[in-house]
Amino acid sequence: MLWGVMCATGSQLRGQTANSGLTLVWADGTRDTVPVSREMGYAAAPVEVLERLGWNVQSAGLLTAAGGPEGVVLTMRPATPVVRWGEEFVQLADAPYLADGRLWVPLQLVVDELPGRLPDLYAYDPSAGALRAADPDAVRAVAALPELPAPAGDDRAAGPDEDAQPAEAPPAAAAVTPAERAPASPEPAAEPMSRLVIIDAGHGGGDPGALGRGGVRERT
Repeated sequence: MLWGVMCATGSQLRGQTANSGLTLVWADGTRDTVPVSREMGYAAAPVEVLERLGWNVQSAGLLTAAGGPEGVVLTMRPATPVVRWGEEFVQLADAPYLADGRLWVPLQLVVDELPGRLPDLYAYDPSAGALRAADPDAVRAVAALPELPAPAGDDRAAGPDEDAQPAEAPPAAAAVTPAERAPASPEPAAEPMSRLVIIDAGHGGGDPGALGRGGVRERT
């Protein structure tokens, strides 16, 4: 069912009664109330409001994601006024925050962004402080399931894969006994030094023969 889109400005949200809640009006006319806090100086509702609207909300560390209709996945972090709507970044006037371990989201996200982006499912009436919403069961039937990364510090994310098999150690070198070692090649024997002997026999006359080292004269 298509509801008229009536988007509230930041001043309208801040002008609501301090302790007023947000009224959810379903398509069949039944009503529910979500608490609204002004602890940080602006109107905010607990993130569970998205679950009551049929969205699938999951958290991992400081990251919270909500899967909604039409394949939409909305992700947000505390103290960050920029939220991610699918592949688009949306700048909010105020940031989500944590209080007592509970995430609170700016009311602007619920009563402005939801009706503005999904007008077939939501419409906000600022005069009554009421959000008209489609049947949450119908939204749940087509809600996307967000996939979140493992939170920082998760041992499974940082440690080794438990299913991985340990690497086999390289085989040790086989021991070789002295008998198995190849014998060393023998050094080649040194060749005996050859000696050259020259005989200069005497021929008589003026050539009596050569003298050796010891003074011995060669003779014929």
